[in-house]
Amino acid sequence: MKKTGRHQGTYRGTFQGLVAVAGVAPFAILGGAATADNRKVILKKVTVSGLTLTAVEYLSLIATKYSSAASSGTSTDATAVPLDSLNAVAKATLKGYTGAPTAGTAVGTLASKRVLGQATTAAAAGIPQELVFEFDEDDAPVLNSVAEQIGFRFSSAPASAVTLNIEFEWVEESRNA
Repeated sequence: MKKTGRHQGTYRGTFQGLVAVAGVAPFAILGGAATADNRKVILKKVTVSGLTLTAVEYLSLIATKYSSAASSGTSTDATAVPLDSLNAVAKATLKGYTGAPTAGTAVGTLASKRVLGQATTAAAAGIPQELVFEFDEDDAPVLNSVAEQIGFRFSSAPASAVTLNIEFEWVEESRNA
């Protein structure tokens, strides 16, 4: 990435109150741009907050890079909001899953964080936590094609459905940059 302070386009997309897919399949996936678009997608930051379940439970969230795209599953698309109104329309895709997709081929784990998910009842709730996955500009994960993806999932199946908020921030720039 260039260190000019301004990129071809910086975008954010969020899911609020996403009832994450049960199990260990990805519940949120950022997908790369088609080769014809001549753009690479660079992940800057992902913030996860408001994790609630039926009962308090420790959860490990895993960020995984995939070399092939996920298929099937029940998903919704997030709106890619440009941080500058002069930015081009985003070419990356951002999907939140409530029905398990078939994950693509994993390249490997980019990051992992553990959090105490809170109970939905106020009496059993603890202190809310926020997880931030932030990547340095010099070594941020890059998606070079529509097949490449970065997904977020649980390391083991939670005991009950998990509701959460998740926000992605990424940069799109020319592959020639």
